[in-house]
Amino acid sequence: MTLLFVFTASVIIAGFAGFAMDINTYRGSAESSDGIADIVWSVNRGNLGFKKTADNWRDSLLFVIQIEDNGEAIQTDTIWRIVEMPLGEMVSSSFLLFDKYPVTLPSNRSYTARLIFLDIGAADSSTISNSFWIPDFSGDFKLSELVLLSELSQDESDGPFTQGGMKMLPNPARIYGGNFHTLYYYFEIYRGEKHSDMVTFWWELRSSDDRLLQRAVPGQIETKTRDFYIANGLDVSILPPGKYFIDLTVQDTVIGKELSARNGFIMPEPVPLTASETGNIEQEYNYYYYFLSTSDRDLYENLTDDGKREFTTRFWEKNDPTPDTPENEFRAKIIERWHTANIVFNESAGLEPNGWNTDKGRIYIKFGKPDNIERNPISMGINPYEIWDYYALSGSSTFVFADIRGINEWRLVHSDYPGEIYEPNWKEKLMDPHNAIPAAGN
Repeated sequence: MTLLFVFTASVIIAGFAGFAMDINTYRGSAESSDGIADIVWSVNRGNLGFKKTADNWRDSLLFVIQIEDNGEAIQTDTIWRIVEMPLGEMVSSSFLLFDKYPVTLPSNRSYTARLIFLDIGAADSSTISNSFWIPDFSGDFKLSELVLLSELSQDESDGPFTQGGMKMLPNPARIYGGNFHTLYYYFEIYRGEKHSDMVTFWWELRSSDDRLLQRAVPGQIETKTRDFYIANGLDVSILPPGKYFIDLTVQDTVIGKELSARNGFIMPEPVPLTASETGNIEQEYNYYYYFLSTSDRDLYENLTDDGKREFTTRFWEKNDPTPDTPENEFRAKIIERWHTANIVFNESAGLEPNGWNTDKGRIYIKFGKPDNIERNPISMGINPYEIWDYYALSGSSTFVFADIRGINEWRLVHSDYPGEIYEPNWKEKLMDPHNAIPAAGN
């Protein structure tokens, strides 16, 4: 078994939260011995130094990419990016922006990529350095690097992360968890003239000490094509915090070879709450916010601090199922749901605890864990969506969430529960990018 890649961490020289880089290597053309290194990176939009203009919020970003061979710079390039947002949008909202820079290099050599990031608006900078290897792709059977993705969805547009009708957003930090329930992967297979029309492949999940945790049932792909790629995903939501490896193995019986590619990823510790989110009246209000009517919320906002405390006390007392006991079981249940939602449905890739303030978080806090979840990460012509079923809620209720733009922003697009957005043609509208679905109300 040939190992094509070893998990190595990036070296961050100057810190900028949400700034991460990874390097993915592929074969160049079949006629060339060169390889391709895709340098991919992400920055956290919420940390950028936006400046207000007459029309919008704007920031300028400068990326300097330097490729070194044995300590000597052999290629340097700069990329300018302008980030603009409407004036009504919160600039502090955590959101990962992705970019990449492909470079062709001679194979069978080790290199170092250095990425310098300058945020002009914030007068801040960071540098990441990462060593990588371009293998020798010549021969009758080779694999590219195993690439880990944050999102894999249908997309016919022409973008830097689209290929063959699929959008493949990278995950430079290789961090999963939060709202990244699925680890998506991508790799390419290169074969010579002599090859099988059927290849067998499977994945293995291993701990940091290389213990086998899970192995997929081998699958088969029938193809007469010499070169092709495989893209899929696996659910990693139940993994505890720690470091892991995923191994992909491919067999070709005619060639008589079996190759494997490996990459590593991290399931992080839960994001701790800040001091402002614990033990104060506004945090208590956040706990039960979704159980209030609009008029109750308006009333609360106009109360004094003492009035807000009295309002909160009465709310919990009114909903206490056992008022004669010291413990308020309803409050304990809702607080537990709130903290769970804050971690599980986080949409900022772990940058801040915002899961409670998402559509999924809202439904989970109000109604608890669904009786059934149907996850559809990849469907023909449609971005990822999930269907949550509550069998005992209002005579059985369904909630449909969709990642409409394929950027890990899940919205409630349909529900038959009273008071929620009702759109029975939600699937057809999701397949039509010009037919927007209104946002759900809180």
